[in-house]
Amino acid sequence: MKTIFQQAQEYLQRDPTYTRRSSPDALDVEIENFCSIVHANLNGETFPNIPIPSEDKDPEFVEKYPTYTITKFLGKGQAGSVFLGESDDGEPLFAIKIIQLGSAVGVGLPRRRTFLIYQNLLQTIQHKYINPYIGWTVVENEAHVYTRYCNEGQLFKKIHQNESDKGIKDMEKVRKYTRQITEGLFYLHSHGIVHRFVFLTSRDIKTNNILMHNGDCFITDLGSARLHQPCCDKVHQPKMSGTAAYCPPEAVCGKIQYEHSAEDIWSLGCCVYEMVLGKVPWEECDNTFAIYYALGQMMTTNDNPLLEEAKNSGLFTRDAIAFLELCLAVDPHNRPTTHELLRHPFINLNLE
Repeated sequence: MKTIFQQAQEYLQRDPTYTRRSSPDALDVEIENFCSIVHANLNGETFPNIPIPSEDKDPEFVEKYPTYTITKFLGKGQAGSVFLGESDDGEPLFAIKIIQLGSAVGVGLPRRRTFLIYQNLLQTIQHKYINPYIGWTVVENEAHVYTRYCNEGQLFKKIHQNESDKGIKDMEKVRKYTRQITEGLFYLHSHGIVHRFVFLTSRDIKTNNILMHNGDCFITDLGSARLHQPCCDKVHQPKMSGTAAYCPPEAVCGKIQYEHSAEDIWSLGCCVYEMVLGKVPWEECDNTFAIYYALGQMMTTNDNPLLEEAKNSGLFTRDAIAFLELCLAVDPHNRPTTHELLRHPFINLNLE
């Protein structure tokens, strides 16, 4: 069976109309280097000594931004808080995610050591629909990750901003946003990066993790992605986590470690569901355990309440329902890859 990485590479070779946004060489090298360290540690072998000074920084970032002022609290997630950094003239420079490293362990390595290694990988990720990474600094047990400040905030807020009439009513905008998110996921999957579950933190593909800037969508929070291919077929951290509302049904049955991009595809479908209906999946459930129970029932009965609700709403076009059926397939093996979705009539804007 071909890996996701191999499938993506073949797709790129046979479809000249789809152009890779950046050279894969540097990113693939960093993934391989990172994975070799992780595997060595998990197998009890020796691995390169990574210095862990009490203070560390990205020299290029510090040279470019010697001074800035933290002026505004932007939000808080499971991993840390996000603030706005401004210049002395009051111009927005970047968003700053502050993470407490402490003594936690991720992928078999101390969290602080993992953070320092992972910055090399983040610096090589470049795609037009992934929020740009700018730099990092570490002081004692506090890490700062700097990314572009997106001037329209989260996609979640755009969907839920009108309390009396939630959702995005313009289906063309839904198509555009879905296409952009799918292109970003395609880039990550083609390099073996699956965003759905924990790497350093417990985050996933959801509307809170999609930022809006000048009318376009951008995937963010890549510090939480985890690696599958091209390194190997093993999941480096199979523990289930992430936001329950966007969680695929196979996760609650302990089968998540056998899947790859199918996890992200389910979450993408949940985002489309939320954009059109104006509600978070499983909104009627009282708590997380109720959501997990509903997901477990889906694996048993093969019924899909989310899909049925979308069909009965009358808000989706025929192409949108067909796209949603693929993304929200209960059996993860029936979900398409991102490069297959890019050809779907719902988001293949070149068909018009």
